[in-house]
Amino acid sequence: MGTLAPVPGIRGREAETAVLSEALDRVASGRRAVVLIEGEAGIGKTRLLEAALEDARGRGMQVAAGRAEELEATTIPALRAQSGPASDTPC
Repeated sequence: MGTLAPVPGIRGREAETAVLSEALDRVASGRRAVVLIEGEAGIGKTRLLEAALEDARGRGMQVAAGRAEELEATTIPALRAQSGPASDTPC
């Protein structure tokens, strides 16, 4: 099993880095892996993901990353504004 290299700024995340490392091990062996990283703002999700991406690159994997805006804060109000007031009439 591969291990994530120590990354400055990540402390107390041994369990999470182990899960991510195991997911990368699965991918390296030709299997699929899906990992969901979620949590409150400011708890280190982005840094944790950056460390996993660094590990993947270090293993010679091709890495692509994207970023989305916070759904509730931007998309839902915009959709509500575009659709107009709610109606009890079925579509």
